[in-house]
Amino acid sequence: MTANVFLVPLKLLAVISISLAALCASGFPVGLQSATRPAGGVAGHWVAAGFLYVSYNMVVPVAVLSSLGRSVTLKLGVAGGVLGGLLIGLAVSLVTLAGLAYLPDVASYQIPLLYLTVSLGPLFRWGLGVLIWLAILTTAIADAHGFASRLAPMGGVPYRLYGIGACLLALPLSGLSFTGLVRVLYPLFGCAGLVLLVGLLLVPVAKYFRRLKNNFTL
Repeated sequence: MTANVFLVPLKLLAVISISLAALCASGFPVGLQSATRPAGGVAGHWVAAGFLYVSYNMVVPVAVLSSLGRSVTLKLGVAGGVLGGLLIGLAVSLVTLAGLAYLPDVASYQIPLLYLTVSLGPLFRWGLGVLIWLAILTTAIADAHGFASRLAPMGGVPYRLYGIGACLLALPLSGLSFTGLVRVLYPLFGCAGLVLLVGLLLVPVAKYFRRLKNNFTL
């Protein structure tokens, strides 16, 4: 929580600032025509990619937020979810617009946001590089916490050992290709998150009909 409270707003501010600066430098994309053959991507279609993106982003937050359910009220949780959704939607929209303005060159980069900083100077490029590293760090912290809190819900030394062990086991994967990992793990996590998302939507409905059934039975 401490790491995310400080780093997430910083990352969000940086992404929005860089996207706006890139748009100011190039202008908003108008009447774009792709100069390259459209790529299939990891999902094959933009509709499937949209569902995968949402479901993928459900996995890490649920792992963290489920362990904080007793300390966060329902009203605060809903407000945080709505605000967080709006902010990440704004950031994604700006990054997409900025990327479209720099087609087709930006399409050949593994991390298009880094390409946008080329015209903004080395300070932006190095700053964004550090923030991307911090984003990886915060994701690792969240994943390790979610894993360790399941195996050692009481915390203490076992919690730390499980968390550190999970991070150490993931280290060998860091030597593999970034695009290769994305093509394999992104859809995998997205499909798992999609199952989780469907479950989260269906459980309240099932509980509602169960209460109705119990009321009629009484």
